Amino acid sequence: MSGPAQLLVDHLDIWTGAMERKSGSGRGNGGKIGLYGIDKLRSLILDLAVRGKLVPQDPVDGDVGELVPKIEAAAKKLIAKKAIRGASNCEPLPKDQHWYELPLSWQWIALGSCTNYGYSDKTDGTDLGPDTWVLELEDVEKGTSRLLQKVRFEDRPFQSSKSMFEAGDVIYGKLRPYLDKVIVADEGGVCTTEMIPVRGHFGIDPRYLRLFLKSPHFVQYASSSVHGMNLPRLGTPKAREAPFPLPPLAEQKRIVAKVDELMTLADALEAGTRAGMATHETLVRELLAILVNSQDAHDLAQNWSRIETHFDTLFTTEESIDALKQNIVDLGVRGMLCAQDRTEDSSNQKKLRADRDAENFDLDAFEKRAALFRLPPGWTIEPLSRVSSNIVDCPHTTPKWTDDGEICVKSDQIFAGHLDLSKPNYVSEDTYIERIARLEPREGDILYKREGGILGIGARIPAETKLCLGQRLMLIRANQAVLPPFLELVINSPWLQEFAKQKTTGGAAPRVNMTVVRAYPVPIPAIREQERILQRVDELFQLCERASKSLADLAGLEIKLSDAITASAA
Repeated sequence: MSGPAQLLVDHLDIWTGAMERKSGSGRGNGGKIGLYGIDKLRSLILDLAVRGKLVPQDPVDGDVGELVPKIEAAAKKLIAKKAIRGASNCEPLPKDQHWYELPLSWQWIALGSCTNYGYSDKTDGTDLGPDTWVLELEDVEKGTSRLLQKVRFEDRPFQSSKSMFEAGDVIYGKLRPYLDKVIVADEGGVCTTEMIPVRGHFGIDPRYLRLFLKSPHFVQYASSSVHGMNLPRLGTPKAREAPFPLPPLAEQKRIVAKVDELMTLADALEAGTRAGMATHETLVRELLAILVNSQDAHDLAQNWSRIETHFDTLFTTEESIDALKQNIVDLGVRGMLCAQDRTEDSSNQKKLRADRDAENFDLDAFEKRAALFRLPPGWTIEPLSRVSSNIVDCPHTTPKWTDDGEICVKSDQIFAGHLDLSKPNYVSEDTYIERIARLEPREGDILYKREGGILGIGARIPAETKLCLGQRLMLIRANQAVLPPFLELVINSPWLQEFAKQKTTGGAAPRVNMTVVRAYPVPIPAIREQERILQRVDELFQLCERASKSLADLAGLEIKLSDAITASAA
């Protein structure tokens, strides 16, 4: 192996190391990790294949010029049988239509001049047997084009029009975002009209044709050529005009064999990488469980010292760092991060709001949950209602949005411990006044999400920020029993988030009832201890942030390296 193809195996550490987190919501969202490098490797394999750079050319294969007249002769026969329409000529495309330079023995021709793209027989199912294969887009995995299932007519009957295909036909998904769903049929059947059966007239290996339809250049061409708003699709004329790089048939077969070999390598790399990630995740989870199960602050300090020694080895992914941060919060609100001092003033624990001055809370839910909390010496535990001076639900009306005015917070701007006002939403002064009628938000108040797909999290309002609440939010104001940042920590801790999950109702519109929220069991240490816990959490979070930045810098470097290798190979 030499040339560009050698790069594929010379840099396996780059391909497996380059990763990126898929999009998600907010910090610590646990977004799925994308294997950027391996995805890039697969794309490069396909690109090199259809450029003629994956296998060397062999003079014995001859020139594609010998193949073109046979393709034209086959097209004439199909036109005579009215199987296709149009001209039978298969002329080379002018240079301004070439996507890239090809080997001398190859030729650029239009896809429609060498295939039956857009011409296939149709059926409404009345003439099909029960064992006929009925193919839908959902049966093919996006990206890999792996066939997920085969469904027969008896299990998927239909009366609408379907396209018929034969064994050896290439089935291409023409809908965006499914433009890379492409398979070679191993038996005849029928498919949705959102998939196109494609068959070469002569001398085109269907497996090579499939590679071309999945290649980066064609996917980009198809994506930029789609039409339609609701279901954008590649139109037949644009597809038939697509430049097709045609090599000799013998070389097509060698290309397919080499692609199969390298894709098997890529699959093995992915499986090994994901297995390693799963093993690492299990190890981190087990070690963090040791921290959570520490008997007291002294025991925790000893367990942490053992883990801290191997910090750089253990916490090498965003997921592991997120898990550590959650454990830090959990340990903090359980009194495990700092030693207790029984001489400290704990009078704050008696500065509670009387039940008669507040709305009702679910006393039974509070008592059952609170009974599960192991109280450190000198701590108490009380329902949220008693440690808050106010708990106010948002107005149950949709705000009238404006281009400027006063900030009105939407629920998707709330993350655990973070209020994102980078893209503020506004309402008029009159609407603002209406929405603060129950209580005007102020610095330190906690905005809490009790409804929606991601609920059970809250964030404090920063200093010098004037705002009102949108929908699906609550406003919680701490009283003198707890510091606002400590209450925020408790609200975002696994202790209360797990409880919120248990008490979530509503099915398609999940929510936690107000009476349950008011009953949240809040552990209360002395104020000085709350301050020490917050300081310790902040110190440990800074350690996590430094580790995250190092990971991000490394990931960015590996992604740039994989891009550079791809560019040099192409």
